[in-house]
Amino acid sequence: MQKEETGLSRFLTLLPKDADLDLVILKGHLLIEEVLSDKLREFLKLSNPLGIQVNERMMFSEKLRFYWSLKPKAVEDRVWQSLKELNQIRNAMAHSIEPKGIHERVEKFSREIIEYSKLEKMVVEERKVGFSLAWLYILLATEITIKQT
Repeated sequence: MQKEETGLSRFLTLLPKDADLDLVILKGHLLIEEVLSDKLREFLKLSNPLGIQVNERMMFSEKLRFYWSLKPKAVEDRVWQSLKELNQIRNAMAHSIEPKGIHERVEKFSREIIEYSKLEKMVVEERKVGFSLAWLYILLATEITIKQT
């Protein structure tokens, strides 16, 4: 019996490496949403007097705002803002066949995350978006904050 992959291993296995931009954004968004769901469920196990349920009907934006309000210092504000922008990019792609300015938005999104990571020299041009999604995934999953100098 094969062990089910979890965490970063699952992310790296399921994020397409050579797919088109739409698929990379969609899969990355879904994988990050899994982390948000897991984090919320974990938090709500500690105290949940209202019986709030985190399920597939709760949208990414709701999960993001909810977790952000519960644990605003889990990651830095610019990470929360990047997660919000990821959701807006994904929504633009999902609700328009040819969203205007989407490549510029994705380029800016990736550039800002890569600069924040301080790993610019290590990122291969054609993998910028995948790297950016992985970086957000890692920061959210581990709740690591990066000291900016």
